Order: sequence, then C-alpha cells, then structure tokens
Amino acid sequence: MDEQYRAWRRWLYATVALGMLLVIQLPLVARPQPQPYPGIVLPGFRETSNGPTLIREHLLTTMSFEDGTTEELDLYDLMDGVRQSAVLPIAERVLTEERVPASTVDWLEARAERLFPERRPVAITICVSEVTIDLEAAEATDATCESERTVRLD
Repeated sequence: MDEQYRAWRRWLYATVALGMLLVIQLPLVARPQPQPYPGIVLPGFRETSNGPTLIREHLLTTMSFEDGTTEELDLYDLMDGVRQSAVLPIAERVLTEERVPASTVDWLEARAERLFPERRPVAITICVSEVTIDLEAAEATDATCESERTVRLD
C-alpha cells in the first residue's frame, strides 16, 4: 500500500507541476506578437485592378476555310474539353515556337473539323491584343492585333 501511495503522489505532483508550468507559460505565449504575414492572404491576380480601368490580354481566333470565308471563334471553343488552365499555354506555344510541330497542327486540324464538319478549315489565326476595360462604364475598347500567328492546316 505504501508503494501504491508513493506512485499516486508522484503522478499527482507531476500533474500539478505540469499544470503550473502551463499556467506560467500562458501569458508569455498568449500575448500578441507581430506576424510576418497576415492571417488571411489573398492571391494577387495581374488581371485585377484597383482603378476604374483594367487592361487585359485577349486572344482572338479566326478560322479560314477552303471557300475563302473566315469565322471568328473563341479559343476556348476550339479547345473544348481541354483543361482551362492549359488553353493559354497551348496558345502561347503556337504563337512563340518558330515552327509549330506537326502533332500540334494535326490536333488543331482535328479540333477545327469537329467544330465545322460541313466546311473544310485551311488555317487558324491566333491574334493577341490588349483590351482596355472601363469598369465604371462596363465597356471595352477594341484593340489592334499586337502579334499574330497563322497555322496552315493543309
């Protein structure tokens, strides 16, 4: 019984000592300290604006057909089914590579034929322009094409 009493007292002393240590540390830990970063960090997007206007790159895609007609289409329609985050890198690859790989041309041709099964597409032109959007008036200015790349599909 004496040994059991001593073991119980040791646990009691250890528990009280630990409790006192925590109580002593509480004021040291709980006091406000400057944080290196705010608690809530929101991402900064380059397309956002704090002013009344927003300048944004716009990709215009034009499909040329064998009969000489052209049709504007949204790049996202051309690349339907492709992850949205991959659309712009694919377009940049087409715009920046000196020679577009044959596999990319074949893929673009298949996508174009799927969109326009009744007409034969011969070229896709991708134009990059900067558009200025007036956020207060909810209007966008038309911009001229800054860089353009035509990919022949035949």
